[in-house]
Amino acid sequence: MLLSLYYLNTLIPFSNEQLLIINKGLKYIPPCQSYFYYRQPIDKIIQREYNRLHDENVKNLTDYTFSTCDKRAVEYFAEVKNLLEQLYKKPLPTKLKRHARYMYNMIKSMQRKLQKANIAVGQTDKSKLFFFIDAQEYQEKITNYMNKTNAYQEITSGICPLADNLHLVILLLDHLLQRNQITKEQYKQMYPNVLTLELAHIYFNLKVHKPEMSVRPIVASINAPARKISGFLDELLTPIYNYVTKDITFINGIDVIRKLNEYQQQGHLTSTTLFVIFDVADLYTMIPRDGAIAALTRFCKKYSVNGKIGNVNIDTIIQLACVVLDTNSFAYKDKYYRQIKGGAMGSPFTMVLANIYMLEWEQKLIRHQQRHNEIYGRQIY
Repeated sequence: MLLSLYYLNTLIPFSNEQLLIINKGLKYIPPCQSYFYYRQPIDKIIQREYNRLHDENVKNLTDYTFSTCDKRAVEYFAEVKNLLEQLYKKPLPTKLKRHARYMYNMIKSMQRKLQKANIAVGQTDKSKLFFFIDAQEYQEKITNYMNKTNAYQEITSGICPLADNLHLVILLLDHLLQRNQITKEQYKQMYPNVLTLELAHIYFNLKVHKPEMSVRPIVASINAPARKISGFLDELLTPIYNYVTKDITFINGIDVIRKLNEYQQQGHLTSTTLFVIFDVADLYTMIPRDGAIAALTRFCKKYSVNGKIGNVNIDTIIQLACVVLDTNSFAYKDKYYRQIKGGAMGSPFTMVLANIYMLEWEQKLIRHQQRHNEIYGRQIY
């Protein structure tokens, strides 16, 4: 049985062997493909991989005030370089090399077939399946989504916004540090890594669990200038939100059943009880920016201690939140865009901001249900 595929109005021009490769799932990594994919000398490949590992580890060492000139650090990096040379220069066993080349040829063949048949491939939303769809139909779904939400504005100047976004982030962090509104440690925690900096890009997962088969935009912003600020705000606010909403949050299906069982034992379940579900479509990309910031401000004021969340005052939180939203820019199909509604899916702060906004909207319904001994809950995923 093929469990890793989802076809949508299209036929897949693959052989049985190629379908079996796809069925290995999204996490499958064909072995030893660097021997065939990279057209560079092996020494350049080794140096590139070493530089990447070196930069990542240097950052970790400096974060913990560990000198990179320490004898142990020097020996460690020498061992890393030596290990990479062994792994890349050691001849592959004949059987493994034959299998690696076979996989390389199969994958290249699959790519050619998909391109010839004009078929788009991607990951389904909220599941670990590949989807296959006519590329034109897929693009129509994306275009319809962008037109419907009006959440994205093209940067018509054609100038990459990365430098401006970086400037905004650094300017704010420097300002907050100078005014002692954040600590030196928090400054380092949120400061962007200029060595790995890159503009975000957007891709679209297919919502196969929805009747209309729409798309969900994911902004890949892991190396964007404000990504670390987004993570900082998420870590600061999410524990408070989770605590405040613990009684109105469904963790999973088992949690729903448990609460229904309590509801029945209390004598509230009757033959006329109504079970109602509703879905807020495109929540993260549709919340109004000003409304979300206002809701965040009220949330922070309500649950702050002496005007602070942790050791960060409310005004600082709002400034950080605004710079995350202001720098929501990405590349798509050789153009640059700015998100002007909601937050970017893929940014850690977006979920907690949307949830805080929804919490205000839910209050009237929550109070109504509580007054009548009924259940209200929201599952977040």
